[in-house]
Amino acid sequence: MRHPLVSIMMCTYNGADFIDDALDDVLAQTCIDWELVVSDDGSGDDTVDRVRARADPRIRLVVQRRNLGYVANKNFAFALARGSWLTQLDQDDRSAPDRLERQVAALERTGLEICATGYRRLGLDGAPRGEVGPMSETVVSAKGGGDYPFWFPSIMASREVHGAIGEFPLYFAGAFGDDLYWTMKANARYPILCLPQPLYSYRESPGSITSTLDDPRKLVMDGMLRHLVEQRFATGSDDLERGDLDALVATEQRILADPYYLAEQYRTYAARSIDQGRLAEARRLMGKAMAIRPWSFSLLRTAAYYLRAALSR
Repeated sequence: MRHPLVSIMMCTYNGADFIDDALDDVLAQTCIDWELVVSDDGSGDDTVDRVRARADPRIRLVVQRRNLGYVANKNFAFALARGSWLTQLDQDDRSAPDRLERQVAALERTGLEICATGYRRLGLDGAPRGEVGPMSETVVSAKGGGDYPFWFPSIMASREVHGAIGEFPLYFAGAFGDDLYWTMKANARYPILCLPQPLYSYRESPGSITSTLDDPRKLVMDGMLRHLVEQRFATGSDDLERGDLDALVATEQRILADPYYLAEQYRTYAARSIDQGRLAEARRLMGKAMAIRPWSFSLLRTAAYYLRAALSR
């Protein structure tokens, strides 16, 4: 069987509101030598029917018999990939029609193994809310102190990279950070080429992993990621890579014992809830933040933001 040039992984779960846009974007790619691996994690809406309605043999659909969770489902999808280059498109995100063509061309031109792109932030209605990316084509040699100039699903990497780095870590299941951690490990061995064009668009939807505080472990993930990054800077490895569960648990407990950190996490999730019009949830989260640290200036600013949103309804 001939293998495709590019494998695109799409993990779906109750994505009917936006998945048609994502599928349209894949079908519109100027690079036509691709396969789309859709792994549905037990959707209760008509997501699966919408995928099946696309009569294109390049689309491979798998429906999980039981819910695996996002990280395990993503690992499952990547294990099915047959392409030379592997990338993603989340069910509620968008891709420019020349995204795959530009990334493959850049990788072949430079001989590098990983290519990411600049990205747009989209509101729930699909309207642009800003762009992130380098001013010009950039090679990121290793994780620095700031944020990466790309959104992680835009990464296109060779099969060699995925074979060397392995799966996305299940430690982050139910929370977030698996993609940053995987990228940081990969970047320690492979430079990442980042194209400046915003070829990927990330939709800030209520159902996205980072938007909703639906798992208490999310409260600790920002702190844990900073801790793991600092460990890798200092030693070249970290507690997660070493499998030191006791050390990971101890660090989580230390982070959660910091009232300033905890209050800021509740405030951050409150602000995201306001962004997406979930004002009742925002009130609840601001209450939790206020109970811990009532006189925070950032919390007062978020409260003012909440009042403006409530009055504009």
